[in-house]
Amino acid sequence: MTHWESYNVRRKYELPASAGAKELDFAKEYIENVIRTNIAFMKEFYEAYKSDEDMIRFLDHTIQKGNIFQKYRYIWTKAFLYAKLQDMHKAIITMGDYYEHRNREIPTMVIEKLETVKEMFE
Repeated sequence: MTHWESYNVRRKYELPASAGAKELDFAKEYIENVIRTNIAFMKEFYEAYKSDEDMIRFLDHTIQKGNIFQKYRYIWTKAFLYAKLQDMHKAIITMGDYYEHRNREIPTMVIEKLETVKEMFE
């Protein structure tokens, strides 16, 4: 998707960042539509992706096929899911994909956070 195509999709599922008093009726209607749309979307999504492994497959697809605005935040999610699943090798490789784009090493603090998640689910 182009930036504008993804923006139009996001607009259906996200609350506006700000609204003035003059737009109160619009904001109320918008919130009602977002809730109505999101509940159905969330039910469908969670039925399709029940396990962490299912979610990693979804993230792989999104990282490969999604736009630049989606890719990098999903890399973080995928890395932390690998840590939860006790696979630190894949977690660090995945996080390396994120930092490679920035020509940087993975900060020690990020590796420590991955280790913390791993320990939480041991």
